[in-house]
Amino acid sequence: MKAAMMQRKITVFCALCLLSVHCALGQNLLNNSHSVDSIRAAMNSAIPAQVQQQAQQFDAQVVNSRKVGNQNIAILTDARYYRITQIVQKLLATHGDSSKWTVRVLDSNPKTENAFVVGGNFIYIYTGLIDNAQSDDELAFVLGHEISHSRLKHNLRRSEDFSNLLGDIIELSGAMSKTENRRDKMGLIGGSIKAFYSREDEQEADAMGAYISQRAAYDSSRGIAFFARMMKNEDEAKAKNDAQIAQAKATVQQQVTNCENLKAQWNSQPSTRTPQNAQVVNKACQTAQNTT
Repeated sequence: MKAAMMQRKITVFCALCLLSVHCALGQNLLNNSHSVDSIRAAMNSAIPAQVQQQAQQFDAQVVNSRKVGNQNIAILTDARYYRITQIVQKLLATHGDSSKWTVRVLDSNPKTENAFVVGGNFIYIYTGLIDNAQSDDELAFVLGHEISHSRLKHNLRRSEDFSNLLGDIIELSGAMSKTENRRDKMGLIGGSIKAFYSREDEQEADAMGAYISQRAAYDSSRGIAFFARMMKNEDEAKAKNDAQIAQAKATVQQQVTNCENLKAQWNSQPSTRTPQNAQVVNKACQTAQNTT
């Protein structure tokens, strides 16, 4: 966790260095496809019409089905929607993005902490993430990160079929709804598509997100606090899950040992072979068998 947080701090620092004074980002964060020139070219180019069309199709599916994958959602236009819309507008205004973005605030039961984009001018954020954010600064960093994925054309620069990416998002979102631990704790920035973006893509989006939020007068360093808190939650959930697994294993082992001891006693002591004891042995061994 400490190493991951240090990398986040380095990325945010380099973002401000790279994009405010146009110096080179450290070579450990960039390869040829993530050079300063490629970043600038991606930011200055329009999102291709094909990508926009596919993103619109995905959005129509979400709106019409009220589902993301297998997860039922509601699309809200409450105070949280207006709060997120205002932050997005401020972020876009800082770098002259006059295109119209669509914001979708998604509510789910159980709550999901997640935000994602699919390449076009659509941004999706769950109420679970909004409600757990401690400030607009944190939300601005999250939203800036997601906007950056679209504006940096990460899906295209990875030379992968976009329709496959949409399918992967749907599948992963469905998987998130099946496992409570994963579903409740998932939601780090762009959670549903992090698995499909490279490490460099994520660092680049962090850097650009930090810059965008800083330019919009938000405190981008709060993004580090957001990550730290989310990672702490993940660690606590994992520790709790590990403890439950260890306890379950100990219970099973105790039941198996109890069965073996009773069978050994039955075999070595003929005087114990009564109908009542036979029921005790059979019940203990059946219990052990059912839990292994």
